[in-house]
Parts: sequence; structure tokens; C-alpha cells
Amino acid sequence: MNDQIINRVAAICGIIWFAATVAQFLFKLLAPLPGLPNLTGLPKLQTILFIGFVAAAGHAVLWSSAERFMFHTKFGAGGGDSLPEGWSAVVLSLTMTIPLVLLPPLYERVSHSQIVLPRHLYAACFVVVFAAIGHIFLYGAKLIHFRGVRNLIFPVGSGPDRRRALLMETIYAATHFGSTVLIYRIMVDARLGSLGAMVVYPSLVSASVWLSGVCVSIFLQYPDSLVDKRSIEVRGIIHALMLVVAVQGGMLM
Repeated sequence: MNDQIINRVAAICGIIWFAATVAQFLFKLLAPLPGLPNLTGLPKLQTILFIGFVAAAGHAVLWSSAERFMFHTKFGAGGGDSLPEGWSAVVLSLTMTIPLVLLPPLYERVSHSQIVLPRHLYAACFVVVFAAIGHIFLYGAKLIHFRGVRNLIFPVGSGPDRRRALLMETIYAATHFGSTVLIYRIMVDARLGSLGAMVVYPSLVSASVWLSGVCVSIFLQYPDSLVDKRSIEVRGIIHALMLVVAVQGGMLM
């Protein structure tokens, strides 16, 4: 079977997977949140998606500003010649988690409607810390003499290697959603006396939405999606925006 057929089959399977997970994601966002029975249906869905898109925009602005004024470089959303590491990886994490944890309570203040549980800020502290650790795990730090999983498995300029690319994206999904959604749900839902499906399901669904979307974008443009710097950068921007929206949905669903 040649590459073209493999890519088409993989893209079709990815689209089906993406559609199924998006449906589950939206269905879960419509359901009432335990502890907040009045927040349900279309108003809940619209509120969470709105906050997620604003958080994604905030992440883009904050990280672009950090690149320009703090590091005086352009990592290019993965399309540059290098990746963040050490403190730049921590800052990358903060530009994502700060909008994620601060916008929901800010929205509450403005709208005078409760959308987060009482332990939100407590859980948010853990999310900020664990996400930063997750970014060090992914990108490494010279201070601890660790290159980072990304540099070990799929370094910049690796070429069109589907297997390593998909393995790396799977590790990204596990790290990002494990250090944010899962940690947040554990800290928040512990108050409700249940740490079973209530915690795991939102993490898996939101991670699946992001990972399936990533797989589709890789196969639809393969091999340019893995070798062309412009395509990599565009894909990286889209993936980052999808990531923030999916994480915000997983935290608040």
C-alpha cells in the first residue's frame, strides 16, 4: 500500500474519530455540572466555548509578546529552528494556564453567574505548577541536564516520519491534558466525594478531541505537514488554539 492510500485512509479514519469525539465533547458540555445544577444546556455550552476562545486568544497574545520582548526570538509555533526550553518552556506554560484559570472567575464577576465550583482557585494553583512541570518534561531544561521528550523522540528537522510524529502528539496529549484537566478535576471533584469516571471522562474526551484533530491535520497535508516550515507553523498555531479550547472545556464540563 503506497503512502497516498495510507494518508487517505488515515485521514478518513481521523475525521470519523474527530467527529465522534467532538459530539461527545459537546454533549458533555451541555450536561449539568455536579454542584452547579442550574448551569446546563445551551447557555453552559456557549459560556464555556466563549471563555475557551477568549483564553486561546489570550494565550496567543501573551506568548507572542513573551517571544518578542522576553526572549527576542521566534520559535514559530514549531516551525522555527529551535524549541523553547527551560524558562522559556515555563513561560509558554504560564501563557496558556493563566488565561485558563483566571478567565472563568473573571467571567463570573462580570456576568454575576456561577460557572466554577468553590475549589476552582485551589485547583488552579496545582494546574499552573503541574503544567509547567509538564512543559519541562516535553522541552527540557539545561539546568537539570534534560533535553526533553520532544528533542529525544521528534526533534526539529526530523522529516516526514509518521510514526514518530503520531507518538509525539500522543505524548503531547497525555502530558497537556494530564497536567491540566486531570489535575483540575481531581482537585475540584474530590470535594464531591467521587474520583471515578467524573474525573477521568472529561480528561479523555477533551484529549481525544485535540489528538484526533491533530492527526487529521497531519494526514491531510502529509508530508508538508511535517517538513514545510510554513505548514508546520500554521499547524502549530491551530493546534495551540484547539488545545486551549479543549482544555478549558475539559476543566469546566
